[in-house]
Amino acid sequence: MSKRTYVVLIIVAVSLFSCRPPEHTESAKLRPFEFLIDWQAEPTYLGVYYAKHLGEFEKLGLDVSIIQSWGANQAVTSVATGRYKISTASGGATVLGYNNGVQIVSLAVLYPRISTVVYGLATANVLNPKDLEGKRVGIYPSSITKNEFDAFVKANKLNIGKIDVVSLNGSDIPLLVAHKVDAVLHYGEMSPVEVKVNSSVRPSRPGQPKLFELRLADYGVGGYGLNIVTSRESFSHDGKLLQQVADAAVQGYRAGCADKESAVKAFLSDFPEKNPDYVRESWNQVCQTIGNNFGTQTLEGWQQTIDLYSSLGLLKQPIDAKQILP
Repeated sequence: MSKRTYVVLIIVAVSLFSCRPPEHTESAKLRPFEFLIDWQAEPTYLGVYYAKHLGEFEKLGLDVSIIQSWGANQAVTSVATGRYKISTASGGATVLGYNNGVQIVSLAVLYPRISTVVYGLATANVLNPKDLEGKRVGIYPSSITKNEFDAFVKANKLNIGKIDVVSLNGSDIPLLVAHKVDAVLHYGEMSPVEVKVNSSVRPSRPGQPKLFELRLADYGVGGYGLNIVTSRESFSHDGKLLQQVADAAVQGYRAGCADKESAVKAFLSDFPEKNPDYVRESWNQVCQTIGNNFGTQTLEGWQQTIDLYSSLGLLKQPIDAKQILP
């Protein structure tokens, strides 16, 4: 090899090396960020997971970790204390958060109505709210749904003394199937769907429905359901970014409802242990609940939610709906 050829090879090698991409990956440049959801990884929150799958958070320069929790009240408290900057929550928990002296800001509303239902096996012969009198109704006492049930009882003039309220602290479905309760208070896209897709639970007669469902929103319980929240303090420091994160999550719901099968497939790739039939039907219900309300919220909607909790005597101080909006 001539001296000239050797020099040329060195120059080429140096040039190629200088053109190589940096050793670190693009994800290493992203800023870690935690997004809290107010329950476990259920299809209710599939839109948040799908937003991550689509890279909506990466567009903001964020490496988002989706953190699970155990209830909207707990999630709102975590946001209020600054442990997390953003979370999903129910409209009721958002309003009740003000009782702790911390202003909660809603960045987007996903459910224009609450999705809570009283459901049970059709053999319980419950056709309307009045039929719950004389029945055993399972309720999770620390859940925001307990407050919604109180509003349901009041709106429908039920005699709570005639309803046997059973406190739940575990899975509701085994108790229902074993006829230890006649009805359960739960979110419509969760336990009722699990029972519907469970082939071991059969209707009393072929062709008959397995379940009855009384949707509280159809019986006088108004106000917002699932929304995305932060604290006023966090919003004052990072408002633009937090709104962008909420908008990215909303885009996950919008895209997921537009292409349900792709969204379900992505969710099942993260949680392969889940029943595909359950995820698919639950996501259908989520999209029906959302309707065209991808993030939209109004003063009137929040005032209705405030009025609901005020009528139950649960608000320690008056709340102006304007305080809740960004």
